[in-house]
Amino acid sequence: KTWEAAITGYETIRAVDANYKSDHVTAQLYQSYLNAADNVLMEPSPTLEALQAAESYFSRALSLHPQDTETLARRADVRNTIEVRLVNKYIEDAEAALVGQADSLTALRTAQEYFVKALELRPDDATVLIKFQSAQNYLAAIDAYSKSAWEDVISSMEQVVGQDPEYAEGTARQVLYEALISRGDNYTAAGEYLLALDDFQRAAILARQMPNSTT
Repeated sequence: KTWEAAITGYETIRAVDANYKSDHVTAQLYQSYLNAADNVLMEPSPTLEALQAAESYFSRALSLHPQDTETLARRADVRNTIEVRLVNKYIEDAEAALVGQADSLTALRTAQEYFVKALELRPDDATVLIKFQSAQNYLAAIDAYSKSAWEDVISSMEQVVGQDPEYAEGTARQVLYEALISRGDNYTAAGEYLLALDDFQRAAILARQMPNSTT
């Protein structure tokens, strides 16, 4: 039996004449919604779109019987599954945007948009928050770098590198290294030799972490 066809038929009857065998039609439509949702959930690996269809069927069933606790619980389970699947998909899409072009600002902004979508669903998800903050800090550091604002570059990029030394395929570490050298040069020119030495030492530590680094 095609439950979608049954749903269409009963919905049509209600639209044409809401009073026609009202109790019977409502009961049948309610059960058809539940059966259609069950058909989706019995699939071995339902797609995200299929899960969203099942959630819609439960919602439509609840529009007929709003206080049905079992249907409310089942809809909540499906919504949670959809939420998890969506968050994972957004994270996958964000990371896919960075593959091979992690030093691209356009790619990073695209990734950031996906992280925002994930956070709208799971605002307290620690993994998404860390990834989102790293993307934000990286973009802020790159913007500061273009303005030679070394303090801001170092402040933002240290957080990125602290979370992932290889972030943006190592570009984050390289930018931090260059910012430390540039600020160290400025300290040297100003006669602040101890501050300059500290920056140069921190840059040297980063340099040793870079592939093919030399002494």
